[in-house]
Amino acid sequence: MTNANDLKDRIRRADSWIRAAERLPSPDVHEVFVFYCIALNAMNGRRQDERSPIEGGEDLERFLMRIKDLSDIDVEGGGKLLAERLKRGWRHVDALLLDYFLLDDLFRGGALRTTLRGRVKSDAQEAELRFVAGDYIPILRLLFRRLTKLRNRIMHGSVTHGPTSNGRLSIEKGVRVFKVVMPAFRQLMDDYGHRVPWDPIPFPRVELDPDERLDPD
Repeated sequence: MTNANDLKDRIRRADSWIRAAERLPSPDVHEVFVFYCIALNAMNGRRQDERSPIEGGEDLERFLMRIKDLSDIDVEGGGKLLAERLKRGWRHVDALLLDYFLLDDLFRGGALRTTLRGRVKSDAQEAELRFVAGDYIPILRLLFRRLTKLRNRIMHGSVTHGPTSNGRLSIEKGVRVFKVVMPAFRQLMDDYGHRVPWDPIPFPRVELDPDERLDPD
């Protein structure tokens, strides 16, 4: 169903960025967050010219449905990898979901903070109900909606870098959630990825002739 080398490269590339994030010192929280975002892109991405503009926003959803398939296979075999990871890190999941700073309405005016707090509290309560029911994909979908908002703000220069950043607290929450879910994704792909179809890897590895050399600067 899947080109084994394509899947292997997805895992290898993602793992390299996960390990890079883990090696960074804890004060470098902005860099850690960005490295985890790169790891996620390595897991789920497709080349821009292989999709329509509409499909561009669907990559993460397609990936989450594959994670669901992999988790279902794990559960059928008696495993509880995703459930255990979420349970162990639930306080971090809850903290990110309750962060109303990640709602765009905060910056559009007119929305009272009490209203926004009520909205995120409702999201967190719904996530807890989903977890009890064993329905994990809606939780992940909501988490990555928050993480994507945060990623976009960083990449578009909407937060400052460093320990005085007003967005730092949200970024720290995002990093903790990445640390909860990314190792689980990586393990599910490693154990069961060969059992579900994957899109061709973006930018396949190019094997260079040993005699080739880059042009001098």
